[in-house]
Amino acid sequence: MNRVGSIRSLLIEFFYGEYFKDALRNTFCVIFPIGLFFFLGYPQAAIGTGLGALVISLTDLPGNRTAKLKTAVLSVSLFFLTTFLVGLSFYSQWLTVIVIFLMAFVFAMMSAIGLRESVVGTMCIILAVFVLGLHTGNNLLFSLMVMTGGAWYYAISLIQTAILPFRSTHQAIHECLSATASFLLTKAKFYDPSTDLQECYKETIFQHQQVFEKQELIRNLLLTDRHAMESTNAKGRRLLNIVNSTFSLYEQVTAIHYNYDDLRKRFAGTSVLETVIVLIEFLASDLNKLSVSYLQRSKRSITADKNYAALLQNLQDIAINFEAADRETLLNIKLNLKQVSEYIHQVNNNEDQFSRINFSDFVPVPATFKTLLSHLSLSSPIARFSLRLALLCLSACLISYAFPNAKYSYWVLLTVVVIAKPRFSVSWNRNLQRLTGTFAGIVVGMIMLLLIKNPVILLILSSLFLIGFFTFNRPRYALSVFFITPCALIALSVLQGYSTEILIERSIFTIIGCTIAFAAAYIFPIWESNSIKPALARLLAGNYQYLETIVATKVGMGGLQISPKLARKLADNSLASFSETIQHLLQEPQIKHINIQMLYEIQVISYRINGMTTALNLSSTSGNMEMMQPFFKQALENIDFAIRNALSFDPGNMECVAPKGLENNKNLAETITALSLQLRAVITNC
Repeated sequence: MNRVGSIRSLLIEFFYGEYFKDALRNTFCVIFPIGLFFFLGYPQAAIGTGLGALVISLTDLPGNRTAKLKTAVLSVSLFFLTTFLVGLSFYSQWLTVIVIFLMAFVFAMMSAIGLRESVVGTMCIILAVFVLGLHTGNNLLFSLMVMTGGAWYYAISLIQTAILPFRSTHQAIHECLSATASFLLTKAKFYDPSTDLQECYKETIFQHQQVFEKQELIRNLLLTDRHAMESTNAKGRRLLNIVNSTFSLYEQVTAIHYNYDDLRKRFAGTSVLETVIVLIEFLASDLNKLSVSYLQRSKRSITADKNYAALLQNLQDIAINFEAADRETLLNIKLNLKQVSEYIHQVNNNEDQFSRINFSDFVPVPATFKTLLSHLSLSSPIARFSLRLALLCLSACLISYAFPNAKYSYWVLLTVVVIAKPRFSVSWNRNLQRLTGTFAGIVVGMIMLLLIKNPVILLILSSLFLIGFFTFNRPRYALSVFFITPCALIALSVLQGYSTEILIERSIFTIIGCTIAFAAAYIFPIWESNSIKPALARLLAGNYQYLETIVATKVGMGGLQISPKLARKLADNSLASFSETIQHLLQEPQIKHINIQMLYEIQVISYRINGMTTALNLSSTSGNMEMMQPFFKQALENIDFAIRNALSFDPGNMECVAPKGLENNKNLAETITALSLQLRAVITNC
């Protein structure tokens, strides 16, 4: 894609994307009641409704109508209760501290139920903090106004969802196709001799993790929507077709897998590698074009490219000049690329593919109140983090009381709640993002206040900054902090008069909050180093179950326990979880005592086994599968041995290295067996 085309795609993605459109809606929902009640002469009502709309908008995650309605009822109810209880506690500072402590613990524990409940709980804690700083006057009235602001916001959001029920699904499909295109471009690097293969694998697995997350979002949006899943819902069935084709497309992409080191050597000095790279780039470009069409709601019109067809034919013509083994490899690459192209056109043309799939297998099982109770133990990471956050809030409250004359001391507590996360690495990153975003925003806000004196212009700028905050709140936290800082500074300066006090207190209390939150990461810590062995066991179990399922399907060995697609999803989930563990581990103090290179080796071997298993699943069954049974039996035994010894694996063994040279490329069965033997050897040696 040329430079102009790339810029155009970025602009379309920004202005047509859900984030920007939601930002416009959220900003309207916040500003309208504030402006209305100020105009009518009710400033406290303006603050209450504006606060309710602002905070509750952050609970509104992408979802279908049922999910949003449940979130709305839960959020509005808890917002009223939170505001009212915090207001009642104002009669005693010690009572306020106790209420904040209990609320922080209870609301943080809501993460045991699910993501939506977790976000609602976090926003309730943040609301409690804002109530500490902004609450004045009649407690019941203020609580009702906060609830009114929340109800007003969700009324608009639910109306929008009723009119455009599949808007979030279109956004998710766009992101999934875009991530698949990025994955394809990463795969192209394997054919470039100038790139390091290990780095290619790291990048590929990272991109794989991104695609899997997008696929999970699509499943949660579409498969949990009863209205969409009805056989009479034409739009829902059309989206099911598209989603299934999108997932099948990615499955085909991951099946493109070879011994790339050997491949580079065999075709060095020829035009083969460069031709394959260009062909993959063509496919990625088509995918990006297709993904953009889901944002614009335009007709998808990906047509066959003559240059692509000519290059594909050229690859076949080149293959004729090679010996049998090399010729077979090139023809397999050509076939894979052709099949990927066919899947892209399948997504484009919306062909029926879902009739034989049991979608109920992919619907996540909802958590219950019993799930929450099961986490009420210090052995639970959720309970440990909830207790840590409660102690943090207690400490932040006491520190804020040490500044009785400060108007914005509650920002200490706000910073703590926003930054504190269960994982050390996430808290560390949030700290950096919060600090950089805050100070950059202070500079911009100060410049605006010094140069512009017209309050109307300043309020317009504050509104634009609020749009920026909402736009980047989910995808780019640092940018969202950058935008909300001048928004708050300008709005407070217009309402209360410009004062350097706002700038100074914002800076000081942000630094104090960041320091407390980071130091508290060592209280009831949740270290990823303790999660390596369980994550490894799940990774290997995913490999085993996926291979066992496909072997049962293709070869007839053993009984088929679950569907191949579900086995593939579970294997992808365990690989993504293991990859996430490694990423978070990199920023922990214990990293110097971990053989991180060995973990990367295990990650790559596991990824390759899954890729080869996918290739086996998509391959023709016309070959002599009976001859392959001993190889598959040995591969399953190797992985089973690795599973049984996973908890004895020592990630701190710095002398451990992965064995090399065990791989051969005669056929899929022998390659999978060789990779499983590598996996077994790594677990045994370490």
